[in-house]
Amino acid sequence: MTPSAHDSLSPDTGRAFATWTEPDPDAIAARLARLAARSDDLLHDMNLRRDVLDRAMAALGAAGPELVELTVTEVGKTPTEAAAELPYAESFLQTARQLVDDYGFVAEPGNGRRIAEVPPGLGLLVAPYHAPIAGLTRTIGPCLAAGAG
Repeated sequence: MTPSAHDSLSPDTGRAFATWTEPDPDAIAARLARLAARSDDLLHDMNLRRDVLDRAMAALGAAGPELVELTVTEVGKTPTEAAAELPYAESFLQTARQLVDDYGFVAEPGNGRRIAEVPPGLGLLVAPYHAPIAGLTRTIGPCLAAGAG
């Protein structure tokens, strides 16, 4: 199957602002299978989870103006609506970060026993079109907190 190219159209102007190529479903399935087979991709270390979430929050803050511009262009939100999505999106990462600190991923009930929850594997997400930034952080944050790769 030959990949098809498509224009991304602005909902405000109807004009094309970018072109994208349909991904090959077999290539996607193969990539997911390779990722699922790699247990080293999981975030077993709690400090690594904290660091990844902290970096994600910092990156979100640093990319704020660019994300607002992209949301305006691609989704058709006003600049005010797009900017309001940023703190909402960050709140999901903050909640996930707090989860890493507060949730008992490891318990030591005594008698030398230790119970640890292990990352479940890969997280696959689908984000809503109308809230692209918050939709992503709402699903990525919990995956990272749980240690899914």
